[in-house]
Amino acid sequence: MAWRDLVQHNFWWKLTAVVLAGLIWLAVNDEKHGGNASKSGEATRRFEAVAVQLLREPGIATTLSVSPKTVTLVARGQSEDLELLSAEDFAVYARLNSRSDKTNGRSPLRAVAPEGIHVDEILPAEISFEHGADLAPKPHPGD
Repeated sequence: MAWRDLVQHNFWWKLTAVVLAGLIWLAVNDEKHGGNASKSGEATRRFEAVAVQLLREPGIATTLSVSPKTVTLVARGQSEDLELLSAEDFAVYARLNSRSDKTNGRSPLRAVAPEGIHVDEILPAEISFEHGADLAPKPHPGD
Protein backbone atom coordinates (compact mmCIF):
# COMPACT_ATOMS: atom_id res chain seq x y z
CA MET A 1 0.00 0.00 0.00
CA ALA A 2 1.42 3.41 -0.95
CA TRP A 3 1.93 6.20 1.58
CA ARG A 4 -0.72 8.26 -0.14
CA ASP A 5 -3.27 5.48 0.35
CA LEU A 6 -2.35 5.19 4.04
CA VAL A 7 -3.24 8.84 4.56
CA GLN A 8 -6.27 9.11 2.29
CA HIS A 9 -7.99 5.82 3.17
CA ASN A 10 -10.64 6.69 5.83
CA PHE A 11 -9.18 10.21 5.97
CA TRP A 12 -12.10 11.74 7.90
CA TRP A 13 -12.03 9.01 10.57
CA LYS A 14 -8.31 9.52 11.01
CA LEU A 15 -8.69 13.29 11.21
CA THR A 16 -11.49 12.91 13.77
CA ALA A 17 -9.32 10.57 15.87
CA VAL A 18 -6.39 13.02 15.83
CA VAL A 19 -8.62 15.95 16.84
CA LEU A 20 -10.22 13.96 19.68
CA ALA A 21 -6.81 12.78 20.90
CA GLY A 22 -5.61 16.39 20.96
CA LEU A 23 -8.67 17.54 22.91
CA ILE A 24 -8.26 14.73 25.44
CA TRP A 25 -4.57 15.58 25.85
CA LEU A 26 -5.40 19.26 26.43
CA ALA A 27 -8.04 18.38 29.06
CA VAL A 28 -5.73 15.97 30.93
CA ASN A 29 -2.77 18.35 30.74
CA ASP A 30 -4.88 21.25 32.06
CA GLU A 31 -6.18 19.14 34.95
CA LYS A 32 -2.68 17.88 35.73
CA HIS A 33 -1.37 21.44 36.05
CA GLY A 34 -4.16 22.67 38.29
CA GLY A 35 -6.74 23.80 35.75
CA ASN A 36 -8.06 27.34 35.53
CA ALA A 37 -11.26 26.57 37.40
CA SER A 38 -9.48 25.37 40.53
CA LYS A 39 -7.02 28.29 40.57
CA SER A 40 -9.68 30.98 40.38
CA GLY A 41 -10.15 31.22 44.16
CA GLU A 42 -6.58 30.39 45.17
CA ALA A 43 -4.81 32.66 47.65
CA THR A 44 -1.93 32.72 50.12
CA ARG A 45 -2.05 33.60 53.79
CA ARG A 46 0.48 34.01 56.59
CA PHE A 47 -0.05 32.25 59.90
CA GLU A 48 1.92 33.75 62.78
CA ALA A 49 3.04 32.04 65.98
CA VAL A 50 2.69 28.41 64.88
CA ALA A 51 4.14 26.26 67.68
CA VAL A 52 7.16 24.07 66.92
CA GLN A 53 6.95 20.49 68.17
CA LEU A 54 9.94 18.23 68.74
CA LEU A 55 9.90 14.61 67.63
CA ARG A 56 12.52 12.59 69.49
CA GLU A 57 13.68 9.02 69.50
CA PRO A 58 12.96 7.14 72.71
CA GLY A 59 15.67 7.84 75.27
CA ILE A 60 16.76 11.20 73.83
CA ALA A 61 17.78 13.71 76.50
CA THR A 62 14.91 15.96 77.57
CA THR A 63 17.01 18.96 78.59
CA LEU A 64 16.89 20.90 75.33
CA SER A 65 16.81 24.62 74.76
CA VAL A 66 15.10 25.31 71.43
CA SER A 67 14.94 28.57 69.50
CA PRO A 68 12.54 29.71 68.11
CA LYS A 69 9.56 28.11 69.78
CA THR A 70 7.10 29.49 67.19
CA VAL A 71 7.39 30.17 63.45
CA THR A 72 5.48 31.86 60.65
CA LEU A 73 3.90 29.80 57.87
CA VAL A 74 2.95 30.93 54.39
CA ALA A 75 0.16 28.67 53.14
CA ARG A 76 -1.60 28.44 49.78
CA GLY A 77 -5.06 27.12 49.00
CA GLN A 78 -8.64 28.12 48.25
CA SER A 79 -9.34 31.49 49.86
CA GLU A 80 -12.51 30.20 51.55
CA ASP A 81 -10.56 27.33 53.13
CA LEU A 82 -7.72 29.59 54.29
CA GLU A 83 -10.15 31.95 56.02
CA LEU A 84 -11.46 29.09 58.17
CA LEU A 85 -7.99 28.07 59.39
CA SER A 86 -5.93 29.23 62.35
CA ALA A 87 -2.32 28.60 63.41
CA GLU A 88 -3.46 25.63 65.52
CA ASP A 89 -4.57 23.78 62.39
CA PHE A 90 -0.94 23.33 61.30
CA ALA A 91 1.72 21.06 62.78
CA VAL A 92 5.34 22.21 62.50
CA TYR A 93 7.94 19.80 63.79
CA ALA A 94 11.65 19.09 63.96
CA ARG A 95 13.10 15.61 64.29
CA LEU A 96 15.81 15.11 66.87
CA ASN A 97 17.62 11.81 66.98
CA SER A 98 20.99 10.42 68.01
CA ARG A 99 22.53 11.91 64.85
CA SER A 100 21.18 15.41 65.56
CA ASP A 101 24.26 16.34 67.56
CA LYS A 102 26.26 16.17 64.30
CA THR A 103 24.18 18.98 62.73
CA ASN A 104 25.81 21.76 64.78
CA GLY A 105 22.69 22.30 66.85
CA ARG A 106 20.38 22.96 63.92
CA SER A 107 17.46 20.95 62.60
CA PRO A 108 15.21 21.63 59.57
CA LEU A 109 11.50 22.17 60.11
CA ARG A 110 8.70 20.34 58.37
CA ALA A 111 5.00 21.16 58.30
CA VAL A 112 1.76 19.24 58.02
CA ALA A 113 -1.26 21.14 56.68
CA PRO A 114 -4.95 20.32 56.36
CA GLU A 115 -6.09 18.65 53.15
CA GLY A 116 -6.13 20.98 50.16
CA ILE A 117 -3.69 23.43 51.75
CA HIS A 118 -0.01 23.64 50.77
CA VAL A 119 2.72 25.14 52.92
CA ASP A 120 4.88 27.32 50.68
CA GLU A 121 7.32 28.60 53.30
CA ILE A 122 8.31 28.20 56.94
CA LEU A 123 10.04 31.22 58.50
CA PRO A 124 12.63 30.46 59.81
CA ALA A 125 13.22 27.17 57.99
CA GLU A 126 15.15 25.55 60.85
CA ILE A 127 15.52 25.65 64.60
CA SER A 128 18.62 25.77 66.71
CA PHE A 129 18.95 23.77 69.88
CA GLU A 130 21.34 23.24 72.74
CA HIS A 131 21.27 20.21 74.90
CA GLY A 132 22.49 19.80 78.44
CA ALA A 133 23.03 16.07 78.14
CA ASP A 134 24.31 13.95 75.27
CA LEU A 135 21.70 13.12 72.65
CA ALA A 136 22.71 9.47 72.73
CA PRO A 137 19.93 7.14 73.91
CA LYS A 138 19.96 6.47 77.64
CA PRO A 139 20.15 2.87 78.81
CA HIS A 140 17.03 1.31 80.25
CA PRO A 141 17.05 0.78 84.03
CA GLY A 142 16.98 -3.00 83.59
CA ASP A 143 20.08 -3.09 81.32
